[in-house]
Amino acid sequence: MRLRILGSNGGVGGHRRTTALLLDDDVLIDAGTGAADLTIEEMARVRKVFLTHAHLDHVVGLCLLLDSVNAVSEQPVTVHGLETTLDAISSHLLNDVVWPDFRKIPAPDDPSVVLLPMAPGEVQEDRGRTVTMLEACHTVPAAGYLVGGSGGTMAVSGDTGSCPEFWQALNASDRLDLLVVEVSFPDSKAELARMTGHHHPASLAADLEHLTHRPKIGLTHLKPGLEEEIEADCRRVLAGRDVRILRGGETFTI
Repeated sequence: MRLRILGSNGGVGGHRRTTALLLDDDVLIDAGTGAADLTIEEMARVRKVFLTHAHLDHVVGLCLLLDSVNAVSEQPVTVHGLETTLDAISSHLLNDVVWPDFRKIPAPDDPSVVLLPMAPGEVQEDRGRTVTMLEACHTVPAAGYLVGGSGGTMAVSGDTGSCPEFWQALNASDRLDLLVVEVSFPDSKAELARMTGHHHPASLAADLEHLTHRPKIGLTHLKPGLEEEIEADCRRVLAGRDVRILRGGETFTI
């Protein structure tokens, strides 16, 4: 499997792009502003999108992608997520007010997008890969994903704070080669992180103590303007682990 980081920031401004991860060339995990950096041809190859939750920074790219490729793509994009996530997208985005309802464009029997809910523990299989939904803990219903292929296994947390169920699910996996996990605020803003359902370095370090695997760790969702402080905290509390801040444009082979 190949994982391309399209967006990994916790906001926009300058070079920053919000969360969008391209798996091989046909699957997106989240569709934030980073998805807009794909070419039209690359967008048209995306056949499935797995959303972690309904917040705008993780879904806005989906709306723009559908608009860009609906006239050139022959198959609909299938979007998976929690039922509450998909309900929010249906009610608040694809509602013919904020954005066109691409579930009936170009026609109800020929849609540009199909929304299919998943539940934690449910598995989707496609092209030799398995994608398992995991529980996450955020201010809205949220999920992570465990992705397995012939070469290895990776997990994506999406937005989450401390969440025992997430780590229990990872420990149940036979292997874990790469963990993409958020850390949004520095330790000086620990209370803000807690209130908004995010990790800060100390809370992430505490949760990682529950993980039996020793994967490579890619950190995402650092809030704009706080990156240097977050990185300094991470160097201190995550010393000894294989950790790096993920940057847009990076590619990993698993």
